[in-house]
Amino acid sequence: MSNQSEREKNAKRKALERDKKRRERIYLSLISVVFIAIIAGILALANRGKIDKIYADLGTDPGTTEATSEASVSQKEQENLIEVTVVENTETEPPAEPEPDPRLNVLTRYNNLGIVIAESFLNIRSTPSLTGSIIGKIWRNSGLEILEDDGSGWYRIRSGGIEGYCYSELIATGEEAAELAVENCFLMAKVNAVCLNVREEPSMNGTVWTQLNCDEMQIVERVVDDNWLEVAINSTTGYISSEFTDLGYYLTEGVAWSPLDDTTETRRNLVNYGMQFLGTPYKYGGMSLTQGIDCSGFTQEVYKTANVSLHRESYNQKTQGVYVNSIHEAKPGDLLFYTDQNGQVNHVAIYIGSNQILHACESRGGVTITTYNYSTEPAYIKDVIQD
Repeated sequence: MSNQSEREKNAKRKALERDKKRRERIYLSLISVVFIAIIAGILALANRGKIDKIYADLGTDPGTTEATSEASVSQKEQENLIEVTVVENTETEPPAEPEPDPRLNVLTRYNNLGIVIAESFLNIRSTPSLTGSIIGKIWRNSGLEILEDDGSGWYRIRSGGIEGYCYSELIATGEEAAELAVENCFLMAKVNAVCLNVREEPSMNGTVWTQLNCDEMQIVERVVDDNWLEVAINSTTGYISSEFTDLGYYLTEGVAWSPLDDTTETRRNLVNYGMQFLGTPYKYGGMSLTQGIDCSGFTQEVYKTANVSLHRESYNQKTQGVYVNSIHEAKPGDLLFYTDQNGQVNHVAIYIGSNQILHACESRGGVTITTYNYSTEPAYIKDVIQD
């Protein structure tokens, strides 16, 4: 009986030991599973970070892309997708061609274009020599037609209705001339009628306050509509009918001029000094003879060479000197004053003889030579030198 009891105890102890070992194995298995799951999660997160980086480099949102192999696109489907994308891109309409620069039209006015690149101006001479008589002047960035090049260093040219000779080294040609022409042309209206009324308003009912002569050129400040153009006449706004003009882009050109002989040295020196600044840009309120100047600033600066001190504004300059009765009595160096539609002085110019004036002219873009009645008749003529 005692032996049987002992055997039962041993069997029970062994059963307990087996249960204990089984539980230990289960615990170890559970721990292993949990550990493996943790490691797998860590690895998944690490791989996810790499994938996010790849998508970020590719500029793609991974949230919009299937991550499983079952939802991924096959290699063939990817190739088809690429082919479709290429086709769609090739079928996209090309961007519209930019509108051509309207200033290029200035090039059609010349067969063999030349542009003056002298510091100030070139003399146009009667013969291809420095001893040739001066018959005209043409200033920087002005256009000319080259008629002949005989290789002597002189071009036979035509500009502003004048034919003569200019020193070829100071004239740009070819592509350089074309670029300069486009950069320095102006939108201008050329009068093609016997005369053209300038009105105070863009209407046939507008008051006429002056007239432009045939072939007169005016810079266009604004195209009002299909019928009217806004221009600046002696710094005053006016309106002309576009029907009687040739509107387009033009270059400034040469003007006829001969040296002064029948005048005093003071007047001759004054005019010649002013000529050095042909082509200087017009600038309202400007006082620089080379960078930009207005009409009264120009006369004030030029007359300093004759030891004449002029007021700054044209209407004040008009109070100086003595009156000259008419243009027929005017001498080179006299001042010509012009008025607006209300009779107020708004422009001044230097008379240089032969019915011409030298002035900083807004409607011509800068210091230039024109006829004395290029837009209106002068209202006053004053002699401020009195020699």
